[in-house]
Amino acid sequence: MAPGSGFSVRPIPSRARGRNVEQAQATGTVVDSFARARPQYCFANQTVDVALAPQVAAMRRAEINHALKHIAALTWVDPANIFLIGHSQGAGTVAGYAGPVKIRGRVLINGSCNEMLGGDGMSDDEVLLSLYSGRDPWFARYSTRCREYVLAHPEGRSIYEARSTSHNLMVGHWPTVRRFFEETRIPQTTKNNLKNT
Repeated sequence: MAPGSGFSVRPIPSRARGRNVEQAQATGTVVDSFARARPQYCFANQTVDVALAPQVAAMRRAEINHALKHIAALTWVDPANIFLIGHSQGAGTVAGYAGPVKIRGRVLINGSCNEMLGGDGMSDDEVLLSLYSGRDPWFARYSTRCREYVLAHPEGRSIYEARSTSHNLMVGHWPTVRRFFEETRIPQTTKNNLKNT
């Protein structure tokens, strides 16, 4: 971690237990984006202070760029198979990522796919999985635009539960997300062929 970066990229703790660890192990690292102070943006009544959206989005973009710079430099990281996963505000920022590190795909969990947190940063060669709920209380006042976002990309897939009020569909759909990673990763032989062309 760079001094003053405001967040950390750390290995999975061996003492941790449960489904979150299984999810984190599949991705390899955990980025703690709340290690630095940030303005209060979301409130218990499922509202957000939209005036702070540009500031919060800039902080999150800086966190993603910093983390990816360090993750891509690790010798054990497969650079052809870097996926970004974001939940809620993080999903909106992941949707808009257009930084220098090439990524294979994105998973957006109950997030906003609108311009407020970053817009559309995807390339057509990336894969996308979006999970969202039809009755998510966080989006009763704000549009997610995730359906349009998924349809705009040839490799887009979505899991939509029209009657769900969950703000975290990852909990019930982790096997599907894991299968998405397995099915869409670039095999080692393909990567070797790409290097030789």
